[in-house]
Amino acid sequence: PDEDTTSPARIVFLRDTPWQQALTAALRQAGKGRVIEVRPGTGYERHGEDRFTIDPSDTASHKRLFDALERDGVVWRDLLYLWCDTAAPDADLSARARWPLALARALGGREDKSRLWFVTRGAQQLPGDTAIAVEAAPLAALAPCQRCR
Repeated sequence: PDEDTTSPARIVFLRDTPWQQALTAALRQAGKGRVIEVRPGTGYERHGEDRFTIDPSDTASHKRLFDALERDGVVWRDLLYLWCDTAAPDADLSARARWPLALARALGGREDKSRLWFVTRGAQQLPGDTAIAVEAAPLAALAPCQRCR
C-alpha cells in the first residue's frame, strides 16, 4: 500500500500549562515520530530542532514555521492545537477565534494530508455536561469548516 516510510511528526501548539506539558511528554514517550512544540510569542523564532515560538495572530509567522519544517524534510501528520483551552490563564477571544483563523490561512493551499485537532474545553456539550463554554463557540463553528476544505 501507500504507507509512509517515515515517522510523521506531531506539531503541538501549546502553552505552559501542566496538562499540556503532560500531553506533550506522553506523545514524546510514545516514540511515534517527532513532537514539535510551538508556543505563542511576538514573532517567529526557532529555539532548537523541535521548539518554536510564533506570533499566533500572524499568518506569515505560521507559514514561516511550516516552511522551516519542510526545508528540514519534516513530514507531519497531526497538528494538535491546544491554544484554545478556555481554562488557560490568558485565554481570550484571540486564542479561541483569531489565532485559529491565522493557522487556517497558513494551511490553506497546502497539499499535505495532515489532521488538525482543535482541543477545547466546553466548546461542545457532552453527556453529563451542565454548561457549555459560549466563549469557545467561534472555534466550534470553525473546525467543521476547516475539515471540509
